[in-house]
Amino acid sequence: MAQPGRFVAVYPSELEARAAADAAVRAGARPDEVRLGDERDVIASVKGEMRDEFDHTTPGPPSAGSLREMSKGMLVGAAVGGLIGAVIALPFAAIAFGGLGAGARLLIVAVCGAFVGSVAGWVIGGGFGAPAPDEPLAAERGVTVTAPATEPIERALTAESPIRLDLLDQEGQPIAPVATDDQSNNIVSDIARHMRNEPRES
Repeated sequence: MAQPGRFVAVYPSELEARAAADAAVRAGARPDEVRLGDERDVIASVKGEMRDEFDHTTPGPPSAGSLREMSKGMLVGAAVGGLIGAVIALPFAAIAFGGLGAGARLLIVAVCGAFVGSVAGWVIGGGFGAPAPDEPLAAERGVTVTAPATEPIERALTAESPIRLDLLDQEGQPIAPVATDDQSNNIVSDIARHMRNEPRES
């Protein structure tokens, strides 16, 4: 197996990337071992993210996205949709049916509403939980920093909150992701953002 050689991290802005590069130097890297915004590192980061996406993609249409991200969206969508469905259905308990008391009617309509809402939320969450195929990759919307792969440097780069951090081998090929921004993202806000960005027919 190829031995690790460097980290490539992506930060939202050049200012944050420079701060991360300084942190890597303080963690033990020589200044000439740290690169900022190098085209080779952009390519390495893109390769790493594409490989990561491929490893987590389920067979299906291109818009299906990553199985990992879809699963998160499905779970959250089902939970939120179930709650909303139950609340929306509650007023229907005021309608008398089957000679049932108010408590029984509340229970029945709440369960039915929660079921319908969770199914709808499951579909919507899965469809909009994953990013669109044309959404830019991390290296396309940020600035890269590379430094030698040591534990102190990993801690220093991670502490600066990268969009993405990958481990590269000695030839500069990606081995595995170390950190990605989806670890802290709010999946509910992601779903809302993807729904807003969904193209609509005129």
